[in-house]
Amino acid sequence: FGYKSVSTCVDIINNENTIENIEMNWKINSGDNTKGIILQNENTMQEICLVDQGSAADTIKNWAPSTVVIQCGAEKLLSQMKSSLSPTNRTDVYGCGVSLAWSTAFLLSPLCPANIILSTMTAAGLFALNGTFLFRTFMHPQDQSLKKVFGATRKVKADLVLGDWLLEDYDERLNQVSYFDELSDNINNNGPMLGVGDALTKIADGDGYESMRDNTRSARDQIGTFDEFMKNVRNLGSGTMLHQKVLPDLSIDDVSKSTNNGEWMKSYRDAINNRRIDLLAQVLNNCEGDKILMSVNDIDNIKSSIVSTLLQRRLTGDISINRPALKYDAYYERVQVDI
Repeated sequence: FGYKSVSTCVDIINNENTIENIEMNWKINSGDNTKGIILQNENTMQEICLVDQGSAADTIKNWAPSTVVIQCGAEKLLSQMKSSLSPTNRTDVYGCGVSLAWSTAFLLSPLCPANIILSTMTAAGLFALNGTFLFRTFMHPQDQSLKKVFGATRKVKADLVLGDWLLEDYDERLNQVSYFDELSDNINNNGPMLGVGDALTKIADGDGYESMRDNTRSARDQIGTFDEFMKNVRNLGSGTMLHQKVLPDLSIDDVSKSTNNGEWMKSYRDAINNRRIDLLAQVLNNCEGDKILMSVNDIDNIKSSIVSTLLQRRLTGDISINRPALKYDAYYERVQVDI
């Protein structure tokens, strides 16, 4: 595909020495940092440049790194990044073809409205829908930014490292902990988990309809507790609702409020995202090459600028990883991230 070599995080952290190599002694380069955050290892004289994905392509052309670390896992297909018009999902390509075929068949069939105005509106609607499908499959802005980084890496003939967590495993971990985070939120925000005691017991005992003279709460207020119970049931959610939840973006202050060695996390989800940053830092610490550039992107609700800051703190030793990010699980017979 035009790269000097292609590696994953498991290829970089692939022996006992690299697995245990979690002590990081990089120093911030006091020179020209207009390209991004530049760090230098005084022992190996290597340099690391942390730059946002949006400007990574231009920085690769100007800085000419020997190794480029991209925030993608081993599941990323290089064929998807071959050109600016490469489809990001083969299944979506088939879907676009089916959609175009059915749209054409409908417009040419007797089912299409005979009225010129209605037929024009129908054709315009189908054209817009198919155009949206094609745009998201071939030219989505986020994919275009990533394709530019891959293209710049090919042009400078650099070593490519897909240094991030395997996406399927990452999503699986988030799904596993999502229920516990939802449960914790409901307990902290609503007191009793479901409020079922006040909702059902009183109604079953007839207490929900006491007279106004004996109880200042009306019957409607008593029954309203059951509505609160049903609301809490809906709010509990499930693992399948994980990506439907909108999370507030974390600020630099949120990730700086630590009580023990930089541990700022307040939820299981935060802990997983924090461990993902640990993995990226250990990959950077063990990469080969004189000039290493990493294209930094958002991690969940942590913006890329904050991810760069957290990586910098790990590489300079301000935050310790404590234990290796990867381990071999003998039961599942696979390498996985050690949470």
